[in-house]
Amino acid sequence: MLAGVDLAFLDERDLCNRTMPGVIGVSVLDLSPFMTIGYGSQLDFWEEVIKRTAERSAGKELRIFAFKDNDSESDLIIAKELERRMGGLFDQVSVVGYADGLERILNDMSACDTFVATRYHSAIFASLMGMKMVIVPYNEKLLHLVDDLAISPEAVIDLGHWSRTQELGAFEPTYVNPARANDLPVRVSDMRHAIAKFFA
Repeated sequence: MLAGVDLAFLDERDLCNRTMPGVIGVSVLDLSPFMTIGYGSQLDFWEEVIKRTAERSAGKELRIFAFKDNDSESDLIIAKELERRMGGLFDQVSVVGYADGLERILNDMSACDTFVATRYHSAIFASLMGMKMVIVPYNEKLLHLVDDLAISPEAVIDLGHWSRTQELGAFEPTYVNPARANDLPVRVSDMRHAIAKFFA
């Protein structure tokens, strides 16, 4: 079964160079199934990541993306709590959920000039859009993507270090070349074709 957000690969629009300075995007998820972490500590982690990203990019607006919201997995709970926590630090904070639809997700993402990518699909989107990016690699798939896209180690958050020390190491958002995303081992164009054929 194809996940709904995979449909983003059908979107052929040129999404590059539509960013607005000072807009930060972050895709969040519940990290507890992947590492030993309490809910409160996890919120502290996300808050620190967002604050540091904002400092490095003069962030004035925050868009929090909750890519999954179903019976077994929901990003929306954390997204809503972060919206409440971060409200006083930005001129505007908004949550964009899966239920808002692909068009809204793509439009809101393409306005960001810096993106903290945790969900695999958000990393692909941000790469295709050619924006500054930070990766939170909670699984092997994300680590492989870091290699495939030749993302600078400085843009990768070391979750292992954080889980051991509760301290966030240094990181720096870096630009990703959109051409790298279009030349992944499983090519985006082939994926678009396969999905289009499936839904034809």
